[in-house]
Amino acid sequence: EICNLRWFIQTAMILFLNKKDLFAAKIQKVPLGVCFEDYDGEDNYDDCVAYIRTQFENKNKNPREKQIYAHVTCATDKTNVEKVFGDVQHIVINTSLARGGLI
Repeated sequence: EICNLRWFIQTAMILFLNKKDLFAAKIQKVPLGVCFEDYDGEDNYDDCVAYIRTQFENKNKNPREKQIYAHVTCATDKTNVEKVFGDVQHIVINTSLARGGLI
């Protein structure tokens, strides 16, 4: 709920769901419903990640003004780093355009 604090209300955020390889292995042994009692989806990687991502995104009380860029990562994966830099670049450009009154 940090994203709703007054200091960050208009600040875009990047959410890192790191260690995707460990998560994938873990959900094969422990169903996600053990940690999230309201989870009623399938215990496969994509559904579980989507559920967790949605839990974070639903905390955003101002989705029209504030973007949350979620990344499921493995810190050693080069393509993940490139995607994150792309999002950071997008945030900086949009912030600059908004301050200039162009969007």
